[in-house]
Amino acid sequence: MHWHRVPKSEKALTKEFGWSKTDKNYRAISYYDYALKTPADTGDSIGVVFANGAIMDGEETQGNVGGDTTAAQIRDARLDPKVKAIVLRVNSPGGSVTASEVIRAELAAARSAGKPVVVSMGGMAASGGYWISTPANYIVANPSTLTGSIGIFGVITTVENSLDSIGVHTDGVSTSPLADVSITKALPQEAQQMMQLSIENGYKRFITLVADARHSDAGSRLIKSPRATSGPVRMQKLTGWSIVSGISMMRSPKQQSWQK
Repeated sequence: MHWHRVPKSEKALTKEFGWSKTDKNYRAISYYDYALKTPADTGDSIGVVFANGAIMDGEETQGNVGGDTTAAQIRDARLDPKVKAIVLRVNSPGGSVTASEVIRAELAAARSAGKPVVVSMGGMAASGGYWISTPANYIVANPSTLTGSIGIFGVITTVENSLDSIGVHTDGVSTSPLADVSITKALPQEAQQMMQLSIENGYKRFITLVADARHSDAGSRLIKSPRATSGPVRMQKLTGWSIVSGISMMRSPKQQSWQK
């Protein structure tokens, strides 16, 4: 080793840590290797799960909330003994009822397990975005948050009129009114009734979740007014109906989770 060719800093490092014949340099380890070989012990922590975008069934895709993916993240936080509380950050216009229920059920399980759950609402937490928020101990909304919209709807598109306009017609014989449901035909009355019943049952389930979770008569009021509100009027209505616990941009949801 030729000391006259080595910078002073490297001389000092070599003196402190020794010389590696293999690397022909002072003994060192890369930051990446060090991180791999040194498990981080962060102690107690708060799990933060993000729900950004429309709520869809299955796994998460870019710009959407996957019901299974988000539920799995919440489950991991629930089962981790170092995670003492969970914050769910919601910024969603809603989406699939099934996916929303999958997320809600997992969040409810976390609360039942004794972990405080705080929902922090972003610009929007409407419809399914509020559905997944119902199990929270505490819900924080921003002054500009658009939330509420406690309602359900369903759409089935048919194209019989479009086909008719170009002279295409369909016909046939089926064993029952529901046996040949197709987008090429108008939806049978029986199918319409089934869909309407499903929507009404889902709506009753929704308002029951809201009323039970917030310990109020919000459900009975929402039956009469299932709409989102905005501006200063919204602040009064949301807190008056206990749809949110507080409206604040300054107070950290993490502080709320520790207090609970």
